[in-house]
Amino acid sequence: MKCILALALFAGVAVVWAGDDAAHEEGVDWTSKPWLGKWESIPEKDENLVEFLKKLNVPMDHSKMNATVKVHLNHYKKGDDYHHKIIVKEAEYKNDVVFKLGQESAGSYNGSSFTVKYEDKDGALVGTIHYTGTKEQSLDKTINNEYKVEGNQLVKTSTLEGVTHKRYYNKRN
Repeated sequence: MKCILALALFAGVAVVWAGDDAAHEEGVDWTSKPWLGKWESIPEKDENLVEFLKKLNVPMDHSKMNATVKVHLNHYKKGDDYHHKIIVKEAEYKNDVVFKLGQESAGSYNGSSFTVKYEDKDGALVGTIHYTGTKEQSLDKTINNEYKVEGNQLVKTSTLEGVTHKRYYNKRN
């Protein structure tokens, strides 16, 4: 459970397994919102990561995840659905959270359940992830997220139980 939460944190949200990259699919929108696009994290700019992970009771000693690992984030729209696709190559990790703005969406990964709800507020993607845990281990943690473009970077601000973590992303082609 702790490894799954660690992966989800590095990625930004908990997960639903994803397929191939949507970059070449017809009808995919990468540009109608400022936060849409392909992004790559800048690990050396992470703020307050260790303290944030402690709030999730997640160790930083996962063999394929550490504070220097780059996270690829793809935000795109296809039809009425938005996609929050996360790829962490070093951890062989891919996921795709599919949602509609303003609506709660449920998901699960490896038996761990969660819900997400996102809205577009003043050009930022703002929402919550609520983790409910597994059948064996209940969990009640809510993370508030904001993805906002500042200059040429996407800044993800996540807050959990009074602790705020920031992650910065550069746009990639």
